[in-house]
Amino acid sequence: MMEVSRRIRAYMELQGMVPMEMAAALQMGKTTFYGRLKHPANFTLGEVQIMAKKLRVSEKELLYGGGLLP
Repeated sequence: MMEVSRRIRAYMELQGMVPMEMAAALQMGKTTFYGRLKHPANFTLGEVQIMAKKLRVSEKELLYGGGLLP
């Protein structure tokens, strides 16, 4: 599951996005966002959809790779 966290972080970096910006998009605090990155199974489907849209990738790419990142 840690691959998901790595992909989220990598796509954020590609978009020049800081964690606080993503946390705000998800309407959660930075601490909660970091907790979810540590345990990505705790992200809800809605949160994954918001992140994917914000990062301009599909939910599938974000969760399983196969796009720009492995």
